[in-house]
Amino acid sequence: MNYFDIIVGIILIIALVRGYKNGLVIELATLTALVLGVLGAIKFSGLTEEWLMQHISVSYIGLIAFIVTFAGIVIAVHLIAKAIDKLITAVALGFINRVFGALFSFIKYAFVLSIVMAIFASFDRTFNLIPEDTRDSSILYEPLSEFAPIVFPYLNFDKDDAKNKVQEVMEVSI
Repeated sequence: MNYFDIIVGIILIIALVRGYKNGLVIELATLTALVLGVLGAIKFSGLTEEWLMQHISVSYIGLIAFIVTFAGIVIAVHLIAKAIDKLITAVALGFINRVFGALFSFIKYAFVLSIVMAIFASFDRTFNLIPEDTRDSSILYEPLSEFAPIVFPYLNFDKDDAKNKVQEVMEVSI
């Protein structure tokens, strides 16, 4: 166990506590809101832009439309999730919701850490950011570095489609 394990361990403990506090419904809603917010803003910010152009005239209206659409979707998903969370608590499933929230949050954070580690690994060959002896003596380095590559094939993730979506966002926001 080394400093890398301590840092990652603290992050994962924070994930567990946060997930337990929020519950599964809110944790799922947070992720769903982010994904739907981005996709919805890409798809519908043109409509928002048309409506905004009737009321204001600004050179960067595309970016404002994207942000307004994104925020609207995120807020709507969050409000729906809060209502569902209250319903779950009312029918005495709050503890189960919190336990599964902790588990989901832990997995979500581990996945993000795994992606960050993959990015670091590509730079590490050149800059040696994490010394080899630290990687070798770490308990968490190997399992976390292998987590995202194992999960990605099951997400049906298309790199070309993702690139196109990012380009659409950039075009909308400029």
